[in-house]
Amino acid sequence: MPLARRLSPDGLLAEIPGLPRFHLYDHTVDALLNDGDETLDYYIDKSFGWDYLENADGWIDTAIHSVGHSTTDIAFIEYVFNRLDPLIDLDFRRRYTNYGTEIDFYSVDYVSAWGDQPMVGQAIPRGGRLAGGGGAWWDVLWRDTDGLLSLNDLDGNTIVHEIGHALGLSHPNNDPFNGNWNTDDTVMSYNISPDGWDYWFSDADIAALQAIWGVENDALV
Repeated sequence: MPLARRLSPDGLLAEIPGLPRFHLYDHTVDALLNDGDETLDYYIDKSFGWDYLENADGWIDTAIHSVGHSTTDIAFIEYVFNRLDPLIDLDFRRRYTNYGTEIDFYSVDYVSAWGDQPMVGQAIPRGGRLAGGGGAWWDVLWRDTDGLLSLNDLDGNTIVHEIGHALGLSHPNNDPFNGNWNTDDTVMSYNISPDGWDYWFSDADIAALQAIWGVENDALV
């Protein structure tokens, strides 16, 4: 059996297929340009029931059934951003409405665009150069796979994976099922590691994020 190849951080910065010289992080740059700072604001939806998501032009294009976020879910999302903050030169701030935020989180058990596909998550770019102009942001959808208030490892992996996309990481070499890597190598892989689903960024992931955003240089207070 061939040995797995070591994943280069460059493999997580691949161009978007079909869009030469454009990367996922370019959309996040557009989102940050909305207010011209290095603070990424995020919103965690807590509603339960049907909701209808709009694109940057105000047209509804996605119906979802939201199951809200439990206190455990919310604490985990906050933990991810709090742990990332001292590692990369972005700042993160939770907002309690989605007005002007750069990443909006929705916990769902139905998404119209997914149909019957066995999807567990999606980061949808809105506006900006990638999606029709106007103010840019990400809608992050993740499927609560067990319906429990606690957060299982797969759901934690999904949340971190989609945060990775929203911060600019691609799938490894745009090939998430590549058997050379699993979530031990990168949380952006679709392959479970021998010890289960990882739910924090690997060294390669952090190196790639630092290549995009720089190492944190803000003074600690």
